[in-house]
Amino acid sequence: MTSTGVQLPVFIVAAVLGGVHSVWAQQPEHSPASVERIRIALESPPPPLSINGMPFFGPTKPDETHWGALTFVPPNSPGQMVNVGVPVGGLVIRTAHSVAAAQHHRAEKAAHAEVMKALAEFEKAQAR
Repeated sequence: MTSTGVQLPVFIVAAVLGGVHSVWAQQPEHSPASVERIRIALESPPPPLSINGMPFFGPTKPDETHWGALTFVPPNSPGQMVNVGVPVGGLVIRTAHSVAAAQHHRAEKAAHAEVMKALAEFEKAQAR
């Protein structure tokens, strides 16, 4: 066996052992304080998901009622019967997406019809 043939396996074994030793050296000792902090963190419930203090899931207020896109909120001043929230921005965006999807679908159908027509003309020309 040549010297490079022997050196390569020796180098690989040395690299693996050196990597294992460096991983062992990086692991910290388990101090009682860190174990106790982990135990306390596991016992306490996780905080609810929120964005800027607003809950991520569920209604923002417990007395809100949702019906489709509308949100009914109890009155907040005398003389009001009900407050209705309408997500105008969301409705506009959904409408814009629907219009864009319809235009895309129409363009696809027109392109398909054009390709089919060209294919039929090509087949007709080949038959002559």
